[in-house]
Amino acid sequence: MLDAQPHVQPEPRPETFDPKACYAALLSRDARFDGHFFVGVSSTGIYCRPTCRAKAPKPENCTYFRTAAEAEAAGYRPCLQCRPETAPGLSPADAMTSLAQRTARAIEDDPADIGSLEELAGRLGYTSRHVRRAFEQEFHVSPQQYLRTCRLLLAKNLLTETDLPVAEVARACGFGSVRRFNDAFVGHYRLAPTSLRRRATTGGVVSAGAAGAAVGTIRVTLGYRPPYAWGRILDFLAARAIPGVEKVDLPEGVPDDDAVGKKAGRFDAAPDHPGSYARAVRLPAHVGTLAEGWIRVTHHPCRDALVLEAADTLAPVLPQVIARVKDLFDLRCDPDAIARGLASMADLDLRLPIAGLRVPGCFEPFEMAVRAVLGQQVSVRAATTLAGRVACELGTPVETPLEGVVRCFRGRVTLLPSVIASATRSGSWASRVRGSARLPRSRRGLRVGRLRLATARIRKRRRRPSWPCPASGPGQPTTWPCACCAGPTPSQPATSA
Repeated sequence: MLDAQPHVQPEPRPETFDPKACYAALLSRDARFDGHFFVGVSSTGIYCRPTCRAKAPKPENCTYFRTAAEAEAAGYRPCLQCRPETAPGLSPADAMTSLAQRTARAIEDDPADIGSLEELAGRLGYTSRHVRRAFEQEFHVSPQQYLRTCRLLLAKNLLTETDLPVAEVARACGFGSVRRFNDAFVGHYRLAPTSLRRRATTGGVVSAGAAGAAVGTIRVTLGYRPPYAWGRILDFLAARAIPGVEKVDLPEGVPDDDAVGKKAGRFDAAPDHPGSYARAVRLPAHVGTLAEGWIRVTHHPCRDALVLEAADTLAPVLPQVIARVKDLFDLRCDPDAIARGLASMADLDLRLPIAGLRVPGCFEPFEMAVRAVLGQQVSVRAATTLAGRVACELGTPVETPLEGVVRCFRGRVTLLPSVIASATRSGSWASRVRGSARLPRSRRGLRVGRLRLATARIRKRRRRPSWPCPASGPGQPTTWPCACCAGPTPSQPATSA
């Protein structure tokens, strides 16, 4: 975990919110403000999301905070009704604008195994002192306090929505022991973990995740800022789903032809068949161990949330799974900011821009790197077929209850060049095959941490010069870090495509 450092008292907190505007958003319960701020109620000692359905407090009792960590640092406890731990996080556009927000994003992505602050700062390309100073100036709490809040809110979410034993919840959230977890939970929330679970089951607070969860399944609710074009996201993923690894069930009424979909103007999923996305998962858990299983994501529009179902074998890596699902479905997106940026498109077509559009990410970075190699100068359907062949040859079988999801993409990466050569069976693919020879080295770079493809960990300094990547098509220069090769070495200069 982040090393314990003497806390430096931050500067007095400036007033960054208009109290009247925030209180108006609280009264209207406008979901567009969800995750942008939290309100602390002095009369109850509770902090809530702006969408909380409880009785609105008096204006003089309200204090507004930018993050949940800042509210908890001020002595407030999370509301058991609106559950601040399910609020949408920082948007990627904002997260890339400052070091402090990139640090917060890295902590949120994997609070259970973040390492020391020095290691985190090194991955971001700065010193730990500079990261700590920037973080406290931005969020008014230390990175250690922010990490503690992320772990406790994740634990609160798992205790409320799953039947995982308290010991497994403690391990999944990064606590070294159950005793340490209980002490932190009781000291922070003045409520024992078991008492919180009893309240959730007997007090009428039934979440979308807890309702109807099958045996051996973990269900977690992930909030977003509405609107959300769920049908279009699934349509995009369905066209690129790797056979055997991923499976997408499209909502009823969503056309398979993308051109037809664009003419339709908007996809509306039928209530009785909202569609789903499923895939096999294999992630590193503890040192020398791997966690295998499956996930399935569905839409819960009434709660402005996606419901993540996962095999209970993925409990040790659940924070990683949640972070990757948020990236895949772009849950940190701010749709209002996108709408403002694309407003001029209405001059071309009155049906544009389409509300709720997102930019899908990826669940497995190396899988996406291989797709980048296979997809050069071919159609999406052809690239998907080739990716299925590679997964069939190299993938690792995974037992799942889902039909059509039988293997994960991770496997014998050293055989990748020969498998791609046999899968393509075309002389026009010579440059792609030569480029695939660098993918094993790129995979090793991902494993040891030298090459990082995650958004929150991109370095802003010491960028290498450009070189032509042999996996790219003609006239497509690539700037480091490239997704499909680790770059030239002193003993092996870059080759021309």
